[in-house]
Amino acid sequence: MRTKSKILDIGSGESKLRGSIGLDILPLKGVDVVHDLEKFPYPFADNSFEKVVAFNCLEHISDSLNLVKEVHRILKPNGVFHFEVPHFSSCDMYTDLTHKTFFSFRSMDYFVNNDNYLNNFKYLPEVNYKIIDRKITFWGSKRFLDKPQEYLFNKIPLFYERKLAWIFPAHQLVFNLKAIK
Repeated sequence: MRTKSKILDIGSGESKLRGSIGLDILPLKGVDVVHDLEKFPYPFADNSFEKVVAFNCLEHISDSLNLVKEVHRILKPNGVFHFEVPHFSSCDMYTDLTHKTFFSFRSMDYFVNNDNYLNNFKYLPEVNYKIIDRKITFWGSKRFLDKPQEYLFNKIPLFYERKLAWIFPAHQLVFNLKAIK
C-alpha cells in the first residue's frame, strides 16, 4: 500500500493522531486501514513511515515479538516508534480482560545492541532499535507533589520494579525507540 502520511497510528480506533494513517481491526470512524494487528505482514511496504505510534494498544497483542519486528520493517531508517502501555503494576493492566501482554521498563532491552542491556541477548537479532527515552509514569503525575516520585523512580527503575512497584503502583510506560537499519 502506498502511503501519503509519514505517521502510522496502530490500534488508533476513533482517536487517531491528527495527520496520521489510522490502522485498527475495527472499521471505526477515522480508521483508514482495517487490519488485524495479529496478522503479519501489515499492508505497508518496507520503510514506509517516519514514525509509528501506539497508544494503549500493544498490551492487547499476544504476538508482541512479531509486532515489534513488523514495526521495525515498516519504519524508515532512524524512524521512531513511540508507544504507551500500562505498567505491569497498574490496576489498568488487570481491569481489561483483553490485555494479553505485560510490560516493564526493560521490555524493549531485548531489541537493543548494547552491552548494558540484558547481557546483549536478543530475541530477534535482525531487529535493532536504539532507546531514545523511556519512562514510568504515575497516576496524577501532572501535579507538582507527584513529580518527585516519578523523578526518583525513573532514576532507579530496576530497584523500583523489583522492590517498590507493588507498594507504589505505576500507571504507564512511555517508550521512544529509533529503528536502526
